[in-house]
Amino acid sequence: MGLVYLIKNKINGKCYVGKTIKSSFYERYGRKWWKRHHNPILLKSIEKHGYENFEVMVLIDNIATDAELLELEKIYGLTFNVYFPEGYNLQECGQPSFVTEETIKKRAKSIKEKYNDPVYREKHRLSMLGVKKTLRQPRKPFSEETKRKISEGNKGKKGNTNPRPDLIEYNKTREWTDEMRGKISKLNKGKKWTPELREKILKSRKENAKNRTPIKRPDLAERNRNRNKYKEAA
Repeated sequence: MGLVYLIKNKINGKCYVGKTIKSSFYERYGRKWWKRHHNPILLKSIEKHGYENFEVMVLIDNIATDAELLELEKIYGLTFNVYFPEGYNLQECGQPSFVTEETIKKRAKSIKEKYNDPVYREKHRLSMLGVKKTLRQPRKPFSEETKRKISEGNKGKKGNTNPRPDLIEYNKTREWTDEMRGKISKLNKGKKWTPELREKILKSRKENAKNRTPIKRPDLAERNRNRNKYKEAA
């Protein structure tokens, strides 16, 4: 069962003829058919003139065979002169556009061949789980010659001489919570600091302390005052 339909522009009279094996036009495209139709020329014309200036008509329905459906579409296409630029049809009417049994078998064979590949199966499994992971081979370690070339290429290069001023300002006023301090302490446990590294860190802290804007913490000031009172009372 199928039907042949006509879409006509009320302003310029241009037409489009199509077919569907569904029982109705709206079952194929829905009530807002102008958003789901596949013809790009027709969609541009709808965008220009407005969907209210187009009408949909069923030319013939209850067509029993596919061959009859294709033949009737071809006849109506010639009758209404629907081919571009006089109409909206870009291809010749009467061409099969629905999926045949042969196409279904080819698709099924292709899918089976894909699933025989373990790499494809793993990618499909991860995509179904929502995991974005590329199955790449692990990178080979650099050879000594490559390491030497990288080292020579980096000699004389300096670090970032233009730091971001917004990050500097943010770090000046940043408040470190006890949780953050605990995480940093846990990461630094077991590390061996050389005297040169300790001297460097100490120098950096002193420079940062000079440039840092003091933060007023009324809660800490009140706590220190209470602490002094308790010491005096004791």
